[in-house]
Amino acid sequence: ITFIIIIPVTIYFFTKTNYKKYILSLLPLLISSIIFLLIRKSILGDGSIQVDELMNNPFIEASISEKYAIITFTLGLYIKLLFVPHPLTFDYYPYHIEIMQWNNIWVILSGIIYIVLIVISIKGLKNKSIYSYSVIFFLISLSIVSNVIFPVGTFMNERFLFIPSIGFCLIIGKLILDLYSRYGLSVFIRYSIIIFLTLIISSSWIKTLSRNRAWKNDFTLFSTDVKTSKNSAKSNTSYGGNLLEKSTEEKNELKREEMQRTAISHLKKALKIHPEYVDALVLAGNAYASYNQMNDSALYYYKLALKKAPKKDLIFKNIHFVLNRIEDVDYKIKQYMEIYKINPNRFDVCYKLGHLYGRYKGNLTESIKYLERAVYFKNDDFNINKDLGVAYGISGNYEKSKYYFLQAIKINPNDIDCYKNLYITYSNLKQYNEAAKVLDSIKKIEAQNNL
Repeated sequence: ITFIIIIPVTIYFFTKTNYKKYILSLLPLLISSIIFLLIRKSILGDGSIQVDELMNNPFIEASISEKYAIITFTLGLYIKLLFVPHPLTFDYYPYHIEIMQWNNIWVILSGIIYIVLIVISIKGLKNKSIYSYSVIFFLISLSIVSNVIFPVGTFMNERFLFIPSIGFCLIIGKLILDLYSRYGLSVFIRYSIIIFLTLIISSSWIKTLSRNRAWKNDFTLFSTDVKTSKNSAKSNTSYGGNLLEKSTEEKNELKREEMQRTAISHLKKALKIHPEYVDALVLAGNAYASYNQMNDSALYYYKLALKKAPKKDLIFKNIHFVLNRIEDVDYKIKQYMEIYKINPNRFDVCYKLGHLYGRYKGNLTESIKYLERAVYFKNDDFNINKDLGVAYGISGNYEKSKYYFLQAIKINPNDIDCYKNLYITYSNLKQYNEAAKVLDSIKKIEAQNNL
């Protein structure tokens, strides 16, 4: 998109072609860009949705003044990385870069640098200066990822500097040429260039090798960059989650527990930075579920995560896993009731409550209440229909018991228990002809099972 501007600027600086010709030459790029934007809008919308999650909108906790102070600081950091690409990290999420104020010396210095760059770019327009062109190239290509035009979801990213760095390289090349044209290849200049290029090439080579090793795999990257981005919620969460996953492969119990404790400490640090970070909350729950099976702590974090993401299936799956290994029925009911209050529209939670109240507590009123709510969300589930048939049968409501057993048989016509319960139900309703038919079905199924 930025090349729609860069291309005519380039033609202006380096050719004498008339304006009509290079505007016409832009038409294919312009048309394809419009098509792209229309497709993008049809899929993603117009971007008018308000994002209220820190990991997608890093400026959400900053004032307008602080937002632009941060942007100005990061623009300066981009220039610093062009000269000194160290330290490098994959993660510039909150709060690797902290909330900035305009009284910060680095924010002020960055602002001054960009004012100077803008002056250079404007001043060299008339005489078509290479320096002016290089700065314009840098500023235009960086603009779209600078957070000035629209938020890009993170404070900054090293890869955003890839195309803008072309402008920087042009400036360095032009400086070398200017030195040559002014001083010639004197011994001093010759050795200065050799030393300069040697330093640049060797340091870049060393840095590239070291970063390549860091990018070997997720674990290596996260464990390396969490030391640099130590105040980032994302980096601590990524490392904690990956370390937790890696701990499942460790056979030494003491080492495994140490890995889990380290994972917990990083996940808690992430939550200190961003208390409502759902990924960190879920992973913290997973960590406590694994570490000495600290069920109370695991459920505490899962419930916090549910309050932020009440429809996230993974959280419910993890909760069921933890509660399934607990025998205390009252404890399980208490936990499921708290989860039900967070999201009362989950089939699995309603079913668990209905099942626990009916089978283990003998409370048919509460059991039927939750089972009926469960079947409302998923009426084609065999177990829920069968359980409702049993619950209504025990409570003496044989008509409803018959209805649900028939529904269960439609779903699974080979379950002999349903037929036996239906036979008893028909008998209680004194519908003996129907009961006899069901008895025939039972005999057929038994015969098939004995083959």
